[in-house]
Amino acid sequence: MRIVSSLLLLAALSFASTAFANQDRAMYVAYQKINYSLRGGNLRFSCEQGLTQFRLRSDFGTRARLYWQSAEGWVELEDVIYGDNYLSFDGMGREGGVAVSDLELNVGLPIFNDKNSKTANDYFHKAQRAPFTDYVYVIDMLNQTMRASNVEPIVDYLILDKDTYLREQAYQTTGREVASIKAEQQRALQQAIERYADGVKVVTTAGKHQLQSRCYLE
Repeated sequence: MRIVSSLLLLAALSFASTAFANQDRAMYVAYQKINYSLRGGNLRFSCEQGLTQFRLRSDFGTRARLYWQSAEGWVELEDVIYGDNYLSFDGMGREGGVAVSDLELNVGLPIFNDKNSKTANDYFHKAQRAPFTDYVYVIDMLNQTMRASNVEPIVDYLILDKDTYLREQAYQTTGREVASIKAEQQRALQQAIERYADGVKVVTTAGKHQLQSRCYLE
């Protein structure tokens, strides 16, 4: 797929240009031995707080091959770019979409009470779980990090939590002198609830959702 190939190349070049700035080179040294030694070897490491496990393996006289631990066992990843200090590949992904707190919501939701740093994102939740999305990954062997970005657009459907929104954004002060302000803000709240009664569709374009995690040798 041309899009995937382009994202792999851009991600790999980005990592290669910024990689040489780390003190801990244990993972890089182990990678070099396995990838370039004629004797071969085996290297295991994990990323994403240990949730994603990898294995690099090379036999006598061959280059390394990368595997990841799936529910069914070790699966070899294809079309991996083996750079001098990085690995770049696709073939993995995730489901569930982007966390609501990380979404860029372009909504006109009035926020009158922001004492707790409330934003529009705090009043929406997922209407349904987003399907599986392919990601492109780059593992920086020098800095021991893994970065992932979505290959395809991610579509999230949200619902406004109107009860919480009304309760927290209702005008708090009492008295006749503020009655008109209270009524005006109440109308704005009701209009916002009606405006988003059918929910909100948020599209995160390809490459826009980026995740980064630490990796550790096992």
